[in-house]
Amino acid sequence: MEFEEVLNNLKLEKENNLAQECLNEIQNRQVLFHSGFEQEKKELTSLYRLRLKTAMDLNRDKFEEDVLANWKKTIDELESCSAKKLKLN
Repeated sequence: MEFEEVLNNLKLEKENNLAQECLNEIQNRQVLFHSGFEQEKKELTSLYRLRLKTAMDLNRDKFEEDVLANWKKTIDELESCSAKKLKLN
């Protein structure tokens, strides 16, 4: 996705606190932007599962409950998504 597409998509996610936080950071701070990469849904979901497991098992003291809850929700949303490929940026 291009930068403007990312902004527009984040603006549409009014109920998603994480998306709104990202939008706020992008609009109010200096950010580096990369157009992202496309990956199979199964592989991307596996990456998020590994990230969550690492956070919970090895770095539990570094993460607040709401961050871990957001990652769990993201994994659930990825698993229920009908797309075969997803783009991460």
